[in-house]
Amino acid sequence: MTWNDQIRTLHSIACHKDLTQVWETVVQPWLQSVGTGERTLHASIAIAQPVAAPASASQAAAADQPTVPLAPTGPAVGSPKTLKDLIKPFDEDKQPWQHQKYSADNSMWQGAALRRRAHVRRSNVSLGTCSVDLSGPHCPTCRPGNQTHKNPCYYFLVLTVRPDMIAMTCDAATQYENTSIGQAVGDVDPDTEAAPSNNLVVSQPRPALVYAALLGTKDEASDEIKKLLVQINNDHANYPNEVICRIHSDQGGEFTSHEFKKFLTDKGILATTTAGYDPNANAAEAKVGALKRRARYLLGGCRLPINWWCVATLAAAQLCRADAGLEEYSIIPFCSRVMVVKDPSPRSSFMPSSDPATIFVPCVSVLGASWTYQHGLVKARTNIQPQGMSDDDITWIKTNLSSWDTPDAPLPLPSALLYDATTLAPVAPTPDGATRETATCPACICIRRKHRITSSHSLVWGECLQGTPPPPVVEGSLQEVEP
Repeated sequence: MTWNDQIRTLHSIACHKDLTQVWETVVQPWLQSVGTGERTLHASIAIAQPVAAPASASQAAAADQPTVPLAPTGPAVGSPKTLKDLIKPFDEDKQPWQHQKYSADNSMWQGAALRRRAHVRRSNVSLGTCSVDLSGPHCPTCRPGNQTHKNPCYYFLVLTVRPDMIAMTCDAATQYENTSIGQAVGDVDPDTEAAPSNNLVVSQPRPALVYAALLGTKDEASDEIKKLLVQINNDHANYPNEVICRIHSDQGGEFTSHEFKKFLTDKGILATTTAGYDPNANAAEAKVGALKRRARYLLGGCRLPINWWCVATLAAAQLCRADAGLEEYSIIPFCSRVMVVKDPSPRSSFMPSSDPATIFVPCVSVLGASWTYQHGLVKARTNIQPQGMSDDDITWIKTNLSSWDTPDAPLPLPSALLYDATTLAPVAPTPDGATRETATCPACICIRRKHRITSSHSLVWGECLQGTPPPPVVEGSLQEVEP
């Protein structure tokens, strides 16, 4: 079977098993990078009836396969070619990808998932308590409300709240059935009233609520915890079911200071700590990792540099609370590039009436506002109304995109050499394998003639149908890649 025949067979199997999207996103870019136009095959073109995968290699005949027209030479239709092709107008009816939870189909999460498996932690459930943990130091990042180069942050604080499920009530009933002589146990009479156990109300435990705060130094931890406790009291009506009576943390100096302990004692809150050698004893440790993974997901999807982890962490915490049902998802998703209209309008009629900006996450201190970056300042702005953009506005943005810096403009697309190993060096094409008609293996000949097999397969590529293809042969030198 030739190379093109193999590609056609794989393509038909992908279409038959509804793997068209995987073909377009994974296989098609690889075929374009390693081969010419004759080796590319789009899943969206009109093809013949899909060919089912053969049960064994001896039942597949190259002559019986239907012919499939080849796609035209060139890049895939509809796939982004440059950074400007990724710019699309905002659609209010479509659910943003930032609000979707983790899916195994998303390749951007694979690295984070592997790192998560490398540090296995036990599931921790702290009932009726607040768990606090600190993460850092990280690379300097801007502090919301200030200019990007002033008063940077190096740490972030995570506080989790779980409801006390001990004092909650639940329904209980006994299962019974009316049995009589001549009626087997388990047969239910349709006229018999249903058992009370069928009407039981099962209450699923709600997930923990996550709050985050940015810190410049560890000394700011106690003040930020006080602000988060105020926010918790403002958010909860009857959830958690009881007043916060205990704060659990590690033995860090920022959590064991006399001033902070006195504050907790005055508020009637008990401060408890871990033993100091087991990080699994603090439930907030798992939420720190969850915020980091979701922040990496947001930064990678929005093409932002890592020095914007501050807004990504705040957005990750807000999305976790929205997933738990405490808050609503923001109308404008994280890191949406917008055009902010100047008010008052400029005096000159030739000056633009709006400037580019980037909206990150809703602001807690200003009602109905969102943290917005514009002209080197992260500021809370209100009266944000998504109206979409016309084709002329999109064209103007694409024209001036190259003169903007991050986060107004996304980072350029990475080189294919950084994520596709097949582009590092030219590889010689693999020779054609054996087919049903050209196989010279004695066992394959017996199978074709429907004779009894008297010898084993030779497993030689080009002679046996079950042969393993040889490893690729590199024809040139490897290219040097700089991250």
